[in-house]
Amino acid sequence: MARRIILCLAVAIVLVVLLAGAASAATYSQAECVTCHTSTTPGIVTQYQDGAMSKQGVTCVSCHGDDHSAIVAAEGRVPASTCAKCHAGEYGEFAHKDAAGNYTNKHAIGWTRMLAAARYKVMPDAERYEMCERCHNIGYIYADGSVGKCDSCHTRHTFSAEEAREPEACGTCHMGPDHEQIDMWAKSKHGVVYETEKNRVNGDPDRAPTCVTCHMPTQVNGPGKPLVHDVSTNLTIGTVAQGARLVGVPQPVPMRAITQDEFTTRRAKMTVICQTCHAAGFVKKNLDDADQIKADVDTMLWDPVMRIRGLWYDNLLDPLPVDRAPNPLFGLNLVLGGQQLYGGTSAIEQLFFNTYKYDHVNTFKGAYHINPDYSHWFGWARVNVDRDLIKGEEAKLRKLEMPYDVGFTAKNLVAGKKVRFDATRLLGWGNASPNTFAWWFGDGSSEGTVTATPGMAKTTHVYTAPGTYKVQLTCSDSDLVNDAAQPFLCSALRTTTLTVKVTKK
Repeated sequence: MARRIILCLAVAIVLVVLLAGAASAATYSQAECVTCHTSTTPGIVTQYQDGAMSKQGVTCVSCHGDDHSAIVAAEGRVPASTCAKCHAGEYGEFAHKDAAGNYTNKHAIGWTRMLAAARYKVMPDAERYEMCERCHNIGYIYADGSVGKCDSCHTRHTFSAEEAREPEACGTCHMGPDHEQIDMWAKSKHGVVYETEKNRVNGDPDRAPTCVTCHMPTQVNGPGKPLVHDVSTNLTIGTVAQGARLVGVPQPVPMRAITQDEFTTRRAKMTVICQTCHAAGFVKKNLDDADQIKADVDTMLWDPVMRIRGLWYDNLLDPLPVDRAPNPLFGLNLVLGGQQLYGGTSAIEQLFFNTYKYDHVNTFKGAYHINPDYSHWFGWARVNVDRDLIKGEEAKLRKLEMPYDVGFTAKNLVAGKKVRFDATRLLGWGNASPNTFAWWFGDGSSEGTVTATPGMAKTTHVYTAPGTYKVQLTCSDSDLVNDAAQPFLCSALRTTTLTVKVTKK
């Protein structure tokens, strides 16, 4: 009896497996797809039937194919090449490459940039999927090599162009502390006019530009035609992440380099859009000012970057990179900028993370989106505060060094006579270039930056009255080198203070 039961169970299991295999390998017609999914996922059937594609004869099979096992294996994903069969122009713009074979559209590189990111590499799988991939999959690369997840903007299963044009469609990903474009725009004059007109009876929302007005401009393909699908077509140095710098301009943190020709071509396209409503002079001033703000706030990053490198050079970071889990891209080297990790670093590095990742970005992106408060209070003001916090943290770490190493001596401490300061020992400090010295003597006097030659490593100062003075020396290995691949070749900076007592003559 027991053997019969076991035999029957075995036969039943085999039948279930065979039937399941047959079902998964089956092919289905459009009618069968709709019938089944009306029961299992009725929402998507309604969306599909209400959408433009169903009204134009596009079926489930047209996009997904009729092989159910293949659909399940692909988790329902439809490669961009399928969309390209009907939307060749849009796909060509989205996946456009330059002469060097690089995608020009920042959406198209979203997936590959994510996969290459140090922070992504160290995150658990669930966090990767929920926190990173849901946005970066707009540049997903399929098995057939096609790129782009069209339903990132044209959400399933209506695939509405009208919905994709609304600012809220962009706000899903372009929000948060490191890229708050949706909030910058919404509270700018452009966003306020759009919202009030949209909510006003017989209002005209087209009075004000939205995301697609500037980043997917009709001027590229012409009125009445699909919007251009290369969202970077007119972006210059205010582009994604930390933005860009012109080729040849030193970069405090890694960022994209853009040629002068690229800048000129793209800026001309943006100017045409702005001049739809604004005078040429007004447009030029606002864009030029935003460019200058970008350059200014980039420059402000050098001081904290070099201070942290100086601490690293002097083995004063806690923990040191050699004493922590390695960065997946740069190992046990110090990493500042785009590949900096969320945690496992020193406190001063975390201060800098907030500076470059949030406050630096808000400063220039706020300016380009014509939002003065974002650019000022959430950007420029905070970068200034961040710099002081990093200076203070550097001072604390240096004073914790036992004994405290100021790197220079002071002799002949008599008022009215030349006090002699000697920083010869620091001539070889750093690693990227010859040093420079800058002195502050504590009585309101200072000495401008000088190149640290053996002769210039010594200086004198006359105090007019006896007293206690705090003398500060900044030694800078500062040719503005930033080589992420070889961090030890990067510039560094150290600031130390010595309290001196000057006596009467």
